[in-house]
Parts: sequence; C-alpha cells; structure tokens
Amino acid sequence: MKLHLSLAGLCLAVLAGCGGGGDGAPPPNGGTPPAVTLAASQSSVAAGTAVTLTWSTTNAQSCTASGGWSGSRPTGGNEQITPTGSSTTYALSCSGAGGSTQRSVTVTVLAAPGLTLAADPTSVTSGQSSTLNWTSTDATSCTASGGWSGSRAVSGSETVGPLSASTDFSLSCSGPGGTIARTVRVTVNAPPPPTAGLDARPSNTTCVAPDRPTATATIALTRVFSALSFASPVALLQAPGDAARWFVVEQAGRVMTFANTANPASAATFIDIRGRVLSGGEQGLLGMAFDPAFASNGRVYLSYTADGPRRSILSRFRSLDNGQTLNATTEEVL
Repeated sequence: MKLHLSLAGLCLAVLAGCGGGGDGAPPPNGGTPPAVTLAASQSSVAAGTAVTLTWSTTNAQSCTASGGWSGSRPTGGNEQITPTGSSTTYALSCSGAGGSTQRSVTVTVLAAPGLTLAADPTSVTSGQSSTLNWTSTDATSCTASGGWSGSRAVSGSETVGPLSASTDFSLSCSGPGGTIARTVRVTVNAPPPPTAGLDARPSNTTCVAPDRPTATATIALTRVFSALSFASPVALLQAPGDAARWFVVEQAGRVMTFANTANPASAATFIDIRGRVLSGGEQGLLGMAFDPAFASNGRVYLSYTADGPRRSILSRFRSLDNGQTLNATTEEVL
C-alpha cells in the first residue's frame, strides 16, 4: 500500500514540472497569410488619362499603398488615379493574423506625339506658291485641313498654290499617346503697282532726238531702196537683234521682207493674210510686233481688222522655217 502511494506521488511531481496541467493557455494559432489581388483597368494610357485600380483581399485586416500612391486603404475597393512619368508602379501590402502579402501593378504612360509645321515662305504675292514642311514624332497618322485636306504622311513636304488669298494650313497627327495639331498661315499680298508709266519712266540714254536744227539747216527727203515698191505700206521695222533685213507691213494684209543692202532688187513675202483682212480707210493690217525672243521662238504679233462681224483682232503667228516666213495656219487669236 505504501509503495503504490509513493509511485502516484512521483508521477504527480513529474507532470507538475513539465507544465502539462489542464488549466494552461493553448499555444497561439499562426493563421493563414492574406490573399491579395490588384489590377489596373489599363496597362498603358496616354498622358493625362486616368486608370482605375481595383483590389480585393481575404484574411487581411489592413492594407497600405506605396509607389505611385500611398496611405492606408480598405481591404477591398477601387480608386481612380492618373499616372505620371513614363511608367508608374502601384503597390499594395495587406496584413492579417497570418502575416502580410504585397502585390503591385505597373501602368505605362505613352509618349504624346510631337509635331512641327512650317511654311516657306510665309508671305507671298498673289499668284505665287509656298512650301509646307512638317515632322512628327510618336505619331502613326496625320490629317490636313484648312487650305489643304486629306491624309498625309507623318513627315513630309508639299507645295501649295498658286494662292490668291491669305490661307491657314492645319495638320493634326495622332498616335497611341494622343493627338496634336499645328496651324501655319501663309499671307498673300497684292501685287505691287507697275513701276513704269507716267509716274516712273525707265531711263533712256540711247533713243534720243537729234539736236535741234539751226536756222540755216536744210532738210530734204532722199529715196532709198528705189528698186522696190509697196502697196499702202503702214510700217517699216526690223526683227530684234537682226539688222540684215527689213519688214514692210502693207495695209491690205501682207508683210514683205528684203535685204538691208544699198539697193535690193526684190522683196519676198513674209506672210499673206489678205483673205482675212478688211482693208480700206483706217482699216486693214495696221500693226506688227516681233516677240523679243523671235530668234528662238519665231513668234510675231499682228493687229488687223476683219468683217463678219466687223472687229479688231490681235493674233500671234509662228515661223516654222527659222524665221524666213510666218506660217498663216499657226494663228492664235489673243
């Protein structure tokens, strides 16, 4: 009996020393780590565009934002935010009994397009043209408006005109990062007034009248080219830069030519349009003028009257044989 009691007392002493008593606190429970999801409504946006961040958790008691945002956040929700810089990372760390979990999402800010548009020159006289030059960056398409229209390359050059009024030329270029527009104005000025005429005459140093004759001077007429005769001549002239020939305009509608020698024996027909000319009195083939570049383009202008109805005609004719004659079939009424 004494032996059994001693063994029982020994066992109680050992249990008390090991802390295994039934009234002690249970060991703490480590718990489950929080689960966190974080997403952005768009992964890339144009500058100045807002995105929506959405998050949810389980087994979390608190959350804290960092990176592109900051401060405490509820354990679930959404928030609209505008990214800055070229890219922004948004992080969210949520904590609970089982520890903490962090998630992050990055939003890229797309580069905004750049555009330069210039006109050369920016000021022109009515009837002239200007050249537009443009260059864009981070753009995929461009559209013209104003004084021009339609699709354009993202960079290029184009001549516009002739222009009759001041005009605005606009160009809008778009890319993933947005749209940009530029406008340039070309000013059109009225043509300057002519500098010749009664108000301002050109200098004349060669075509001048001779000295006034003295009281004793005698004036006489001397016939030249005595072997030649013409019917009602109205003009005698030479081609520009060619002193080798003379041309005589006959009122009836014929132009004759002969060599500029002391006594030419005959004259040849330069052009004959008598069938088209109404002649008589103050009517007929009354004027002839050589083009300043007659030697190279063969052009001559004739002024004459015609019937049916009665009218004055100014026409341009051309030589097809290097200036020897005028071809009557080349007439262009001006």
